[in-house]
Amino acid sequence: MLKSAWPRLAAAELASELVRAVRERDRQCFQDNINTVIGNIPELIFKPARGNVSMESKQVVREAPYHVALWLPLFLSLPRDVAHVEVEYPVRGGRPDVVLELLPVLPDLQEEVWVIEVGVGVAPKEKLKQVRGYMANAEFRGRKVVGAVCTTGKRGDIEWMWVEG
Repeated sequence: MLKSAWPRLAAAELASELVRAVRERDRQCFQDNINTVIGNIPELIFKPARGNVSMESKQVVREAPYHVALWLPLFLSLPRDVAHVEVEYPVRGGRPDVVLELLPVLPDLQEEVWVIEVGVGVAPKEKLKQVRGYMANAEFRGRKVVGAVCTTGKRGDIEWMWVEG
């Protein structure tokens, strides 16, 4: 039998935990499960680009695996009656990496929007200003808006910061 780098948490269990986290607005559970996915991105993806590539496009390539690692499990696991998930959702002032519209599936909850930005090799505070700008969009008014920044330093070093608008 092959030995896997993945923890004992199977993909179906991870999906179930993500649904529960979003349904219950459990940010710690949400980030723990996303960290599991991010922490297991194959190293091959992080090989430096070769050839005549600008620094700007290298940065896009470096963040792209994190965007997918954040968006894909949410897209595949969240039922449409629990949440809607968009990647690089266009708003005034830019394109947040992931926008989650959480529907009020439990009696005491209201509709929420989570605006999530990923940063590679930057401190969370540097990305926080960007997230706050996205959170202020008129499109999100009338709903509780929560911003999240997920940053990575060295591979496996993942840090989260949450703010409410």
